[in-house]
Amino acid sequence: MSDTYVISDTHFNHARMYTFLRPDGSPVRPLAMADCDALMIANWQKTVRLSDIVYFLGDFALNVPHQDYMYTLMKQLPGRLILIPGNHDHLHRWDYQNAGFSQIHGSYQYKGTWLTHMPLHPQSLGARLNIHGHTHERNIHDTRYVNVSVEQINYCPQPLDVAIARGIVHGGIDESIRPR
Repeated sequence: MSDTYVISDTHFNHARMYTFLRPDGSPVRPLAMADCDALMIANWQKTVRLSDIVYFLGDFALNVPHQDYMYTLMKQLPGRLILIPGNHDHLHRWDYQNAGFSQIHGSYQYKGTWLTHMPLHPQSLGARLNIHGHTHERNIHDTRYVNVSVEQINYCPQPLDVAIARGIVHGGIDESIRPR
């Protein structure tokens, strides 16, 4: 039996990500890059089993120095990973496949829910949910959107059914898992 998870916007190896600030002036990511990368890997390893499926909704790693970096990183992340590329995933499709992503899709429908990197336009959603990343610490205050950027889910893959339930019950925003 396998479980299904979702996560977005790890931005592994992206030093500039740690210079971004929230409107109140606090850092979007309060840790140093190496510490945050290590935290995300450790959380992943504690949560995801080899038999599990993980939908990765884009912006996996930036400033990738070489293919071996991606391969080494992917070997640390258990599960069968399916990539929905983000705006910072610039490598060629086969680079991601060679590193270990089992599938790559521009977007994906799961149980009637759209999985995307960037939020879909509201007119294209109808009454369906859109589980997305891209907006990091910012939420769209519309019950059809669920943001699974790592800043929203404590830097840890979230069960996909929990993300879907967040959208149905809480309008996509769950204050209980907000970063501190």
